[in-house]
Amino acid sequence: MNDAENEKITSEWLKANTKISGWLVFFLAVVMGIGGLKRGLTLIAVNMSDYDNIFCLAAVDIFTGIVFIGISAYVIYSFLNRYPNAVFWARVNLILIIVLVLWNLVVGLIVDVLPTEHEKINAVSGLLGGGLWLLYLALSQQVQEVIPKSFRKVSNADWIVLAAIILIHIVLFVIGVVQLVASATDSQGIEVIEEVSQNAGSLNYEETEQVKFIVPKEFSCDASLPNIQRI
Repeated sequence: MNDAENEKITSEWLKANTKISGWLVFFLAVVMGIGGLKRGLTLIAVNMSDYDNIFCLAAVDIFTGIVFIGISAYVIYSFLNRYPNAVFWARVNLILIIVLVLWNLVVGLIVDVLPTEHEKINAVSGLLGGGLWLLYLALSQQVQEVIPKSFRKVSNADWIVLAAIILIHIVLFVIGVVQLVASATDSQGIEVIEEVSQNAGSLNYEETEQVKFIVPKEFSCDASLPNIQRI
């Protein structure tokens, strides 16, 4: 595009003069649409027992799932309407996928839990897929035509939303870790008390019994006890 064309580029002009097709359709429909919905619902459908009933830890995954669905939907909407920030949020989505995969691998190493074959396949596909689609957005001529680089723009609102997403994740995670540590400390205290109680209950106590004899008032005895030498 020449300078004169760059000056008149608007979202409406791009919608009228460009067409989304080929790999870009696949990217929006499958990667952002079906993939984003699947990733989001998988994260939202949490089992509290997997998080030791710590709500804030579960809320991290729930919020991440909502973010994936929201960003994926916005990427599709922004590309269809040729918004200047469409490519930016598409990249953010892909980077989040890569970060999530790496985070799960790191957590698995920390807690010494080996990933299943299904989890390994998901990890590899997430890393390779995320990297390849990032290259596609950077090198694709069609993406350049639909959303020209000279037209792309990231507003302050975009950065604020992204910062809020990151901050909420950090806050929820920190609160969750604090609650987990507190819960673990309380559990250890209860276990110690129960162990002491069990040990105390298992101790053998020697009890002495006293036998009392009641002598009637009319009873009398003249017999004397023999002298018993004590050894």
